[in-house]
This record gives sequence, C-alpha cells and structure tokens, in this order.
Amino acid sequence: MMSLGDILWSVAKVVGNYLPGNFQDVLYVACYVPFVAAAREQMRAGASTVRRRRVNSDALAQALPYAAILAAFLVLVYYLAA
Repeated sequence: MMSLGDILWSVAKVVGNYLPGNFQDVLYVACYVPFVAAAREQMRAGASTVRRRRVNSDALAQALPYAAILAAFLVLVYYLAA
C-alpha cells in the first residue's frame, strides 16, 4: 500500500495536481493499520507467552537479514568499483 501511495504521490507531484489529503495520503495512513493491529495483538498476547530457550537455528535465522544487507552492500561496492 505504501509503494502504491508513493507511486501515486510521485505522479501527482510531477503532473502538478497534488493536494494534501488526497487518495495518496489515505494510502500512506492506511498502510499503518496492519502494523497497529499486529502490535496490539502482540501486546495482548505478550504477557501470556512463555519464553523457551534459544536453539542454534534461531541464531541463524536472526543473522539472515544482516547477511542480506552485507550481500547488497558487496554488490553495490562491486558495481561502483567497476
């Protein structure tokens, strides 16, 4: 929803008919509704969950986003150096 709102905002800005509060702004605000619902559910269920000890596969799963960022950085450096 945010990507669509960004595209529509860019088109409206380029064409020159952007007005604050249009459909683009509604999309920006509406994209936070699932985040709020998930946060509410997590806060509601957070007190009743029991923490279990971490397993090695959890540590690997937590490292995956950092590996992806490192890979993207290395590709960027490769293309800038070439």
